[in-house]
Amino acid sequence: MMVALTAWNVLSHISISFLLLPKLISNVFLLFLFEIIMTFFWVTGTVSHWRSAKTDPGIVPVGYKPEFEPNRFDNEDLAKVASLYHPTYCDKCDRWRPPRAHHSRDARACVMKYDHYCPFVGNVVGAKNEKYFLLFTFYAMVHQVVGFFLSIFYLMITAESKAKDDSNYMVLVAFSLWMFFIFGFSSGSMFFNQMSLIIRNMSGVDRVILKKALRLIRNGELSIKALLEAEPNIVRVGNDEFRRNLKYYFGEGGFFSHIIPKKRQHRVLPHYLIHNEPFYEMV
Repeated sequence: MMVALTAWNVLSHISISFLLLPKLISNVFLLFLFEIIMTFFWVTGTVSHWRSAKTDPGIVPVGYKPEFEPNRFDNEDLAKVASLYHPTYCDKCDRWRPPRAHHSRDARACVMKYDHYCPFVGNVVGAKNEKYFLLFTFYAMVHQVVGFFLSIFYLMITAESKAKDDSNYMVLVAFSLWMFFIFGFSSGSMFFNQMSLIIRNMSGVDRVILKKALRLIRNGELSIKALLEAEPNIVRVGNDEFRRNLKYYFGEGGFFSHIIPKKRQHRVLPHYLIHNEPFYEMV
């Protein structure tokens, strides 16, 4: 899947830079400017793609031990909710793991802030590669959407001019249009889904656990009292501190360091993100 996506990424850029832009833009300066912009999107997206694939997603290292041994719950649902706030013990790895770390069958290990496994990058998305994954989906979306509209403009102009000598060219552009739509829609869906989690300081697994807990409460299968006894600071995951969540996600630094696949840097991580665990300063 990753090789196929990379191949289309290269072909889509060739289609935009050598087939569409020269046909639609006659001004040399504007053509050069658009080529630079699209090349930046393509290169940055490609590097982000490979970094999200090759970067350690945040596998819990051997030897991690919590500062204290938390309570263990007989109720499985309470145990899952507590795993968002306290260290838990993984029976499969036979070791402790920090809050919000969960076992991944694909990585065969526990991953910090485990979100999901993505076949498009062939890797788990977790605490250490989530920024690269977000940048990959964003630049892929922009690149494909621009290609989609350029294809539409070219087909409209060609149809109005009633050109007869570009029939094979139009077939190629029409095929590119369809591919731009498929990959643009897919990457856009991933990007907006990821953003909806980021702004609330959640991962995909966090959302699943909290949604199930709320459903059990509504159905009377789980009491709010038991939930608060398991973790009185439940608001720390799923909060609405939009700016602080983004600052954690992209790290310190200027705007340019946020939009390129550069390792994020943190001076001090907020307590509600690290849950008083200094281990998360490694992220």
